[in-house]
Amino acid sequence: FNRLWRLFKNDRNEDEVQIVSLSLQHSIFLTEVLKQEHLALGYDLSNAVVIHNGIDLKKFRLDGDKEFPEGQAKLLYVGRVAEKKGVHTAVKAISILKNEGETPLLSIIGDAEDEEYVSVLKKMAHDLGVGEQVSFQSGVAREKMSTIYREHDILIFPSIWEEPFGLVLIEAMASKLPIVSTRTGGTQDFLEDEKNALIFKPANARQLADHLKRLLSLEKDYSELSKKAFQFAKENFDIEKKVDEVEKHLERVIKEVV
Repeated sequence: FNRLWRLFKNDRNEDEVQIVSLSLQHSIFLTEVLKQEHLALGYDLSNAVVIHNGIDLKKFRLDGDKEFPEGQAKLLYVGRVAEKKGVHTAVKAISILKNEGETPLLSIIGDAEDEEYVSVLKKMAHDLGVGEQVSFQSGVAREKMSTIYREHDILIFPSIWEEPFGLVLIEAMASKLPIVSTRTGGTQDFLEDEKNALIFKPANARQLADHLKRLLSLEKDYSELSKKAFQFAKENFDIEKKVDEVEKHLERVIKEVV
């Protein structure tokens, strides 16, 4: 923002507003998309940089290759359970797969942003005949997530809104979990079709189902996507490298302003 609005109490306890200038010239943006949005608004970002979030790769380490799923596959969604996250698209895709002879399980892990939407999802799953294949779990502790990733076979990221970033995707890559995802907002910075994920159009359950069917039927494609995604996370999202990038940027800023 170009101006920072700050409420404070004066001597008469009346609310007043003070305008304080805020420069974004040396800002750190989470994604290139966010940076471009601010540039389009006319901000001076001449010395601003983009530094993505990083993760501790060791916390999600999986020794050896990810095993190809045998029998009933376990699919995973992680994130807020909200309409804008497109969870309904995943439920519809499960129904399409069932009609074509595939019966994977879908675990929906995350807290509800709207309880009514959760009810809609449960009813949808029941009406489509996949109620027993879809499960919901909220209140999951962060320290349990590495185990949850390892216990599943594919991550589905069906978001239909402009995602700020998508840390779940990086955690899944680090866990060697193949990803089928939309590519919106900040995820455009790093998701590449066939390189670290299979991409489908937002709200396109048919395309999502086709990608899932491909990965669950072709072991070679499943294994290659798992390996490429892990290597991508290792090279680009190690938290130690990200800390170094932030420190170097701050050092440059200090030299310029001191």
